[in-house]
Amino acid sequence: MVHDDLPDIRRFSNWNRLIRATAYVKKFIDACRTKKKRRKFTLTIADLQEAEMRWLYASQRDCFALEKQLLSSNRQVQKSSRIFSLSPYMDDDGLLRILGRIDRAEAPFEVKRPIILDPKHPY
Repeated sequence: MVHDDLPDIRRFSNWNRLIRATAYVKKFIDACRTKKKRRKFTLTIADLQEAEMRWLYASQRDCFALEKQLLSSNRQVQKSSRIFSLSPYMDDDGLLRILGRIDRAEAPFEVKRPIILDPKHPY
């Protein structure tokens, strides 16, 4: 589970540090590619959100590759899949989310349709 563009997760004991380090690495790589002479990198909320999304994509890619492939080609998840009972679907950002009756509730989108993550995955 090595991702060339992401830091080594074993070096971090804290989720926030991992996300901040990922955002800093991305900023540094972008600065090197554009050849701008920047000595100071400041992180924005958008940088942190993007870093978190990168880890979510990586986690789902490692654990649910077949399911993502099926859903991206507008096919159903196999009944033998361990997430079949969650009624998974792929959102506009390419993340697997849960569908269910909770959609009728008065709650934020993130509560009504949570992202599917494998509890055994190191992320």
